[in-house]
Amino acid sequence: MILRKLSTVAALAGSLLLAPIAQAGIISVTDSVFDSVDNAFGTKNLSFAAGDFTGSSIITGLTLTIDFSKCGSGVDSTGCTGGSGTPFANEIGFGLRSPFGTTISLIENNSDNETFETGNFDTFVVGTSNLSRIVTTFSDMGAALGTLPASGTFAPEGSLAAFNGESGIGDWTFFYEDDVGSDPLGIHSVTLNLNTRSGPITNTVPEPGTLAIFALGLAGLGFSRRKRA
Repeated sequence: MILRKLSTVAALAGSLLLAPIAQAGIISVTDSVFDSVDNAFGTKNLSFAAGDFTGSSIITGLTLTIDFSKCGSGVDSTGCTGGSGTPFANEIGFGLRSPFGTTISLIENNSDNETFETGNFDTFVVGTSNLSRIVTTFSDMGAALGTLPASGTFAPEGSLAAFNGESGIGDWTFFYEDDVGSDPLGIHSVTLNLNTRSGPITNTVPEPGTLAIFALGLAGLGFSRRKRA
């Protein structure tokens, strides 16, 4: 009987000593407000608050998904709206900046915008037909970018690992640019996915007084056992 009580109390004490661990997870934010640029530059803010994270907000990886169109004539929230003009895909520029100011290039174009570009080159070639509703996910584990935009998962020009170790809390900025007129770039939605480190959930580690009570209980059971013997 005494041994059974001892094992029960020990198990309860052990469970208090182990703080529950929040599993590493993915937290996402999406901006689905349509915008278009033509010989212009735009930004979207993607924000995370401290309360959005279950455990730690420290980044261990991230991906960015962009739903966009590059059209030879017109563009609206549904995609390209016709026209036989040439969609110059080499005019596209994408970049991402963290709340701490770390900035990487996703897609480069040979323009005078140095906000996120790292070199004077074009990621894509001109192209010959409308590129309507391309959904590209940027991941360091993705395939190499081709000569034209395509739906799928691709590695960006820069490395998303540059954000690892930073906190995800705050305002992230997505940059998008079309550097020549007459063939617009449409941004339908942008989704930022953060992988965060697992960490202790707060308010679960027992107070010193609680541990002392369990220690006294174990000692008392031991005394009772010796008395019976």
